[in-house]
Amino acid sequence: MMLTATNLCKKYGSQLILNDVSLSVGEGECIGIIGRNGCGKSTLLSILGGIERADSGKVAGGARAGYLPQINPLLDDATVYENLCLWSSDKENLKTVITDYDLCGIKNRKVSKLSGGMKRRLAIACAMVKRPGILMMDEPTTALDIEYKGIIHQEMKAYIEKGNSIILVTHEKEEMEMCDRLYSLENGALNLIP
Repeated sequence: MMLTATNLCKKYGSQLILNDVSLSVGEGECIGIIGRNGCGKSTLLSILGGIERADSGKVAGGARAGYLPQINPLLDDATVYENLCLWSSDKENLKTVITDYDLCGIKNRKVSKLSGGMKRRLAIACAMVKRPGILMMDEPTTALDIEYKGIIHQEMKAYIEKGNSIILVTHEKEEMEMCDRLYSLENGALNLIP
């Protein structure tokens, strides 16, 4: 297994967000998580990616993950290239993601001058630049137009075909259809959708 989460629980104050959640992801799998706004999907993803701690339970394998949060983790005053360099110093990896995510023409532009779609592409490239074996993506194609959604979806499919894995929080029908398994998070419980 690429990642295993066992009996995760999380509370914010008296509100139970995750209640005994378990999940496993194998090589080359795409796992989708859906649910209402505010139900805990982003919290679950951040725990799986090692960004946040659960109150109890454990995660094995999350440290190897690339992580794309819902809000782009970019420095507005830095250039596209400088943002990528914060995540990796490997010149070959940097060159690859710049090409794969069509960033060549804007690599010297400051992030503050980019459109919402360009920022999202850069954020995905930042998550991918270390070539992780598993990728956590929180609504990856938010703010992207149809053309770039298609490009990102093709990149995601190619990534999975290479034996890598994705855990995906989404509201997009096409992304749900890419998933090998789809779960619904409701009242703290993660349920497999048949």
